[in-house]
Amino acid sequence: MMQRAAAYNTNIPSNVTRMQWVTWDDYMEGSEIETGAENNVTVTASISGTSVNWTFTSGTGDETVIDHYEVYASHDGVNAADFGSVATGTYTMSLTGKGLTPGLTYSIMVVAVGKPCIRDHISNTASYTA
Repeated sequence: MMQRAAAYNTNIPSNVTRMQWVTWDDYMEGSEIETGAENNVTVTASISGTSVNWTFTSGTGDETVIDHYEVYASHDGVNAADFGSVATGTYTMSLTGKGLTPGLTYSIMVVAVGKPCIRDHISNTASYTA
C-alpha cells in the first residue's frame, strides 16, 4: 500500500492536495483499510544503563511503514506515562530526567507508530529500576 501510494504521488499534478481511497470500512467486501494494514513489524526493547534501546524488524525490510516511535513507562501495569516521540532511525532514549521515582521498578515499552492506515506495534516490556 505504501509503495502504491508513492507511485500515485509521482503521477499526481502538484495542484492536487487530497486523494481518496475507494473504500474505507467495507468489511463484507474484504477491502477495508480502517483497522490498518499489517506490516509484520517487531519491536524488541531492552535496558542498557539508564537508557532504553530497541531493535526493529519488518516484513518490508525497512522503516517506510513506520512514522515514529513512542516510549512509555508504567510502574503499576495499568497506567503509563508517555516519554515522548522519537524519529525513525533512532533506537534509544535516555531515561534520566523523566521524573521516575527512585527505587521504583518500571516496565518500559516502545510503540512503533505506523503511518496512516498502517498498524502500530508495541514491544515487550523491559524492566528498569530508577
